Amino acid sequence: MTRQADGRRGSTYTVWQTMKFRCRNPKAAHFARYGGRGIQVCERWLSFETFLADMGVRPAGATLDRMDNDGHYEPRNCRWVTRKANSRNRSDNRLLTLNGQTKTLAEWADVTGYSLATLQGRVQMGWQDERILTKLPRARAANLIIDVDGVSKPLSQWCRELRLSTRTVRHRVTQQGMTPRQALGL
Repeated sequence: MTRQADGRRGSTYTVWQTMKFRCRNPKAAHFARYGGRGIQVCERWLSFETFLADMGVRPAGATLDRMDNDGHYEPRNCRWVTRKANSRNRSDNRLLTLNGQTKTLAEWADVTGYSLATLQGRVQMGWQDERILTKLPRARAANLIIDVDGVSKPLSQWCRELRLSTRTVRHRVTQQGMTPRQALGL
């Protein structure tokens, strides 16, 4: 199980080696996030055979995850998960709470439909959790629906078809007082 048919190390073995390395070797690149903050590998898992017996073969695309990020690498605290699930269980994730529910920014992006970039920007501006998660995003001018003679299209489409800049059309409407029809030159 430690070697594949072509002589390369198996992925389960590589995960096991990496787990031990970052917890036990101060020269490891990420030692500070693991062994340096007290995360240990249980005695049982210092043997690859017992690690394999407890965890099984690594499923394709899965990573080793500690359910309690402050807990040790041991059978009751580890599982195979997708990379997405693993990245959402990092100790450095920003958590937001709304109505008693606490989730990561990425999870809130999935739930609310806001982009992750929007939520991250709001966090950086120092907004409170409730405002971050409930304030409606600004409508982008390019997404505004413009109706001219019964034909409705997003401003961006009108501008593309008429070879105009959305910035120019927006300026004509907001600064020069033109109607959308006039601003589009129709």
